[in-house]
Amino acid sequence: MSANSFSIGRYIPVDSAIHSLDPRSKFIAVTAALIWIFSSKGFTEYSLCALVFVACALLSKISVSIFWGTLWNVRFLILLTGTIHIFYGEFVGAIEVCFRISMLILFASLLPLTTSPMSIADAFSKIFPQEISVMIMMALRFIPLLSDEAMKIKKAQIARGARFDDKNIINRIKAYFPVLIPLFVIAFKRADELSIAMEARGYVVGAKRSRFRPLEWKKIDSCVTVLSVCLIIYIIILPLAKWI
Repeated sequence: MSANSFSIGRYIPVDSAIHSLDPRSKFIAVTAALIWIFSSKGFTEYSLCALVFVACALLSKISVSIFWGTLWNVRFLILLTGTIHIFYGEFVGAIEVCFRISMLILFASLLPLTTSPMSIADAFSKIFPQEISVMIMMALRFIPLLSDEAMKIKKAQIARGARFDDKNIINRIKAYFPVLIPLFVIAFKRADELSIAMEARGYVVGAKRSRFRPLEWKKIDSCVTVLSVCLIIYIIILPLAKWI
């Protein structure tokens, strides 16, 4: 499969140490990692962030091509941000912001890649109301579906003579309108079909729901959570200590 066939939100079922963690502990760990990346400065801290991600990627047993595909799908955002910094004469800042955005995307992708949408919804239901957790689950489920539909529409438009590689940025943007419009139609149609299916299966808003596979909190989850919380506390306290 090509890099473009992968996107943030696609669950990759693999038997690994990361997959076996409770989604709640993974959510806390990813949150701590994102805060750490935002507060990181200098080559040493950036290198440490990269090493931690490589270790997590190896433990997840997910192919490198999937992570590369995730970055490839947002390459324009990364390049645009870097170009803006170069335009203002901040070459080193451009490299730092590109690296920081890449790390943010990679760490954030670890949660949906290693956790099924149902497990994520179950985890969020422990924190947020049931309706919000269901919306999160549906949103995560729709991301890869809409990505696949967008790829199909794009290929159909290319077969009809559309040019998505035009050097003129205006023409390239115009070429995507025939992709976006049918994609919105498909999204609303799928949402309508989903609502009908949920009603047919007896889903009631606000009703108490049981779990076929309840979440299981293990010792390793406690260790990961403690380390993540300690990292967050360290990141918050260290700047305060410098002011004292």
